[in-house]
Amino acid sequence: MNDKQRKYYTVTELLDAALAQAKEDPRYRESLQDCVLDYELVSHAVKYDRLTKCEFDPVGLVRYGGNEGIYGSIVLYGSWAEGVDTDPYTSRVNVYTLKTLDTSKEAYLGMAMLVNLIAYYMDQVMRANLDRFD
Repeated sequence: MNDKQRKYYTVTELLDAALAQAKEDPRYRESLQDCVLDYELVSHAVKYDRLTKCEFDPVGLVRYGGNEGIYGSIVLYGSWAEGVDTDPYTSRVNVYTLKTLDTSKEAYLGMAMLVNLIAYYMDQVMRANLDRFD
């Protein structure tokens, strides 16, 4: 199939598909009780980028903010488009950020569950739709 016929995902489309599945997961809803989100957003720098290759891993990361709250991130490691290196140590991009103002242990663990469920469902959507990648 050539590029004109293939329906590549954009970062936003893949995230939307993964989020729809994650939000149906009871563990996601339970984690939101411990980790009330202040905001969540797709990175403006990559939201419309096409994901033409599926040689990447979505990974959920959690960290305390410099001055407040806890941040969760979905990071792609690997190669997601032509010209992107396949080395997961040098080729990575933050595609999604979540934040809570809470700094408790429960909020930290809740954020870890949220981002890793999203990463899991991103991987599941990719595997179920390999025909949308080169």
